[in-house]
Amino acid sequence: MSFIQECPQCPYCLKNFHKNGIGNHKRTCKQRIEQSAIDSQFNLDQNESQAANVECDLHLDSQRNLPSSLSFQPVSSEDEDGNSSNPIINAADEILDLVNPYNPQFQIEYHPSALLDPHILTHEEYFQMTALEMTDSFVNNCPWHPFASEHDFELAELILHTGMNRQAQDSYFKVLKIQAGDHPSTYTINNESDLNDAWSKAEHLLTMFKKEELSLQYQDETQLYDVHFQPLWEWTLNLLNDETLSPHFVWDAVKIFQLDEKTNTKMWIFDEPWTGNVLWEVQSSLPPGGKPLAYILYADKTQLSSFGTAKGYPVIAHIANLPDAIQNGKDWGGGTVVGWLPVVEDDPKHKGKPTWINFKQVVWHESFRKIIESIEDYSSTGYAFKLPHSGCIIVIYPFILILCADYEEHCMMTLIRGVNSAYPCPVCLVPNAKLQDILEVYIPRTTEEMQELYDHAEDEGEEILDKVSLRNVENVFWSIANSDPYKAVSWDQLHAYHLGVFRHLLNRLLEHIENIPGAEKRHAKVVIDEFINNFPRWKNFMHFTNQLLFAAHSVPLKAANPNAYLLLKVIRSYLELDMYASMDVHTEKSIEEGRQLLQVFEATLKAYTEVTDDQIFKNLTSWSIPKVHTQQHLFDDIIAKGATKNYNTKVNESMHGPLKKTYQTQTNFKNVSEQILMTDHRYKIAMQLRQK
Repeated sequence: MSFIQECPQCPYCLKNFHKNGIGNHKRTCKQRIEQSAIDSQFNLDQNESQAANVECDLHLDSQRNLPSSLSFQPVSSEDEDGNSSNPIINAADEILDLVNPYNPQFQIEYHPSALLDPHILTHEEYFQMTALEMTDSFVNNCPWHPFASEHDFELAELILHTGMNRQAQDSYFKVLKIQAGDHPSTYTINNESDLNDAWSKAEHLLTMFKKEELSLQYQDETQLYDVHFQPLWEWTLNLLNDETLSPHFVWDAVKIFQLDEKTNTKMWIFDEPWTGNVLWEVQSSLPPGGKPLAYILYADKTQLSSFGTAKGYPVIAHIANLPDAIQNGKDWGGGTVVGWLPVVEDDPKHKGKPTWINFKQVVWHESFRKIIESIEDYSSTGYAFKLPHSGCIIVIYPFILILCADYEEHCMMTLIRGVNSAYPCPVCLVPNAKLQDILEVYIPRTTEEMQELYDHAEDEGEEILDKVSLRNVENVFWSIANSDPYKAVSWDQLHAYHLGVFRHLLNRLLEHIENIPGAEKRHAKVVIDEFINNFPRWKNFMHFTNQLLFAAHSVPLKAANPNAYLLLKVIRSYLELDMYASMDVHTEKSIEEGRQLLQVFEATLKAYTEVTDDQIFKNLTSWSIPKVHTQQHLFDDIIAKGATKNYNTKVNESMHGPLKKTYQTQTNFKNVSEQILMTDHRYKIAMQLRQK
């Protein structure tokens, strides 16, 4: 069960892969390198022939012209004398030079407090550095401990992952007993009681959930709520003390530049959180040698039952100092449920009252305080920690870098008054009437100014808070040093674009098609169906049966339906923006191009709204909404916190599925919070043991 054995290395690209996928990858990787070399040689031959005004034969005989030194076999790490050598030998270098004649260099600049000199990497060195490298510096001879044996652990893991209920477990244990017959069993777990005892011994490996009762006063009534949580710092120490994760933590902010020798310029690169401005600024504010530890926190309600009667409110945490492949992954080191907030049901006596609405915000923030209060002191004083893999002692200062959520949760996190308020943006003070003016920049919200207004409201009244649409509730995130909730809330591609702007655009396009008169509408639908049916099939790729966008581009003709044609231009602009928002790596150039596309989107959307009468549509659509405005902060967030993959809610929303499955298969539908969180805790234990 060694971690390095689980992730063997490809001999061609030197990246690590799971053992179940390495075979297919090696074949594909080898073929890709061979074909790239052949294609490049063919292009060279073709260019030389054209230069000589000679017709180029379109065949692959150019394979014979490849350098004789090229070899596509796995490369040994030792030379003929048995000396260790770099596995990237001259043959691979020739291939890379042939395929990529332009190999830029990269300059890494570390934060001054790191006391590290800048250094320059070649193209190959840079991508080898960014590839996830597994280490076997820690070897555990009994990684399944405290389970009695590896067989016991794998049995418990199987039952956990398959979601067997009590009846299914009993049947399974009977089958195992029958199969064993008179032979001694390889398991010490023989029934449900044994299984629970085994898990009980393992539960101490990671921080367990606590349950505390929150008692709050609303008018003359005392309201009681249960909060389930793992103290955030204790959960953090679980990861920091892990020998296999320890080498992957990045403790210093960096600036990465791509160097262009031709123009003697360099271009700033943004991808991981530590390449953004915020981490650099926070590290600059720390005492000399201080290391920032950045959190990504997500919260959202979810329906556990299909009828919506049972709800959950998970809080999920990531550590942004880990590479995206780990902290956004589904394995150990990825996102973890660290809290379960109470869902405040509306009391008919109080529903709709401003005081009750504010009270629900108080419940949320006081519940969240239970989760993060363990890092409050350390965010100011620091925490001396000895790194397991190196033995070095560093002083860590935790802070909240990213608050990842949809718009409704962002309003809760920043305590603004929502979509119908005078200033509905959680990031800046844009007036409600100006939400469609994407390019107009407004004053940003800051913790200092919002907290000052809140403090003055006690003497001057809530009118002072109305001026910025702020609620009269203390924000829990103000208590964490270097954590500004108005900077931490981050643009979310899933809710802002895919479930937001695009949904409005698609619904409007559907209505345009429905408004086509008579036989023309039937013809338009036939054309769309034909486009969908003729969409190319790809192996292992689900065929589109209900996609409209790329099948409708020829239906609203410019002359016959100019407004619908103009809407297609808006959609095209949106798709280009969505493509830029999806990029895992950005440069100064791509960010500037994205900002220019925002200008195009704003112009085309305004042109469409000016000529379109909304009254002819069944569903009235307002384009002056926060999700249209928040695009303005998209590229600012990339510069501040790295690519959007670092704060896309899609990763966290995918974790709702296992929680719902646990509710359906492994609870008795009473006191479900404890049962769901216990099962989730066991998942994390199994995950940690498995990676050993």
